[in-house]
Amino acid sequence: MKIAITGHTAGIGQALAAVYQHHGHEVMGFSRSNGYDIRCADRRSAIIQACRDADVFVNNARGSPGDEFAQVKLLFEIWQAWQAQQRQIINISSSLTMRWEHDVGILTYRTSKRALEDACDFLWNKSAWPAVSVIAPCRTDTPSTEYLKTSNKVDTMEFAQLVYQTSTQTNFRVQILKLALNPLRD
Repeated sequence: MKIAITGHTAGIGQALAAVYQHHGHEVMGFSRSNGYDIRCADRRSAIIQACRDADVFVNNARGSPGDEFAQVKLLFEIWQAWQAQQRQIINISSSLTMRWEHDVGILTYRTSKRALEDACDFLWNKSAWPAVSVIAPCRTDTPSTEYLKTSNKVDTMEFAQLVYQTSTQTNFRVQILKLALNPLRD
């Protein structure tokens, strides 16, 4: 299979690229570091053009200040380009959508991820293809969580393996998968 991944140079995206490559899949990566900033409409169009023959699109890169909802926009754009085609779009959300946060920065991030989940739910019910799913990892050990030194975190490779397993199922498909950490043990 040919797999397209946004945000492939760090954290979850980097782990996903490694896992898919390990299993013999061709991976196409799109990140700001190689000129694909999903906040820019023309760069999103370039991603979609480059993914014409991809089988799976992993919508992992998140929006950031200036366009926090770029990930949602990219979802709708790739869905429209792939409409009625037997392909798969996997969206990476966050377990923060299950919690209320008071910090304004985190609240904006939570709101954008919640919008992504709502968009996935809408598209899931709109048509069978492309298959649209959302996976919300629990706190994962990425560069954006480095400041949480004493916090319980999941390894990015462990999470990437779970995404891979759900994406390669043939008897069922995942609509939404929300993960939670086991409590720290004393």
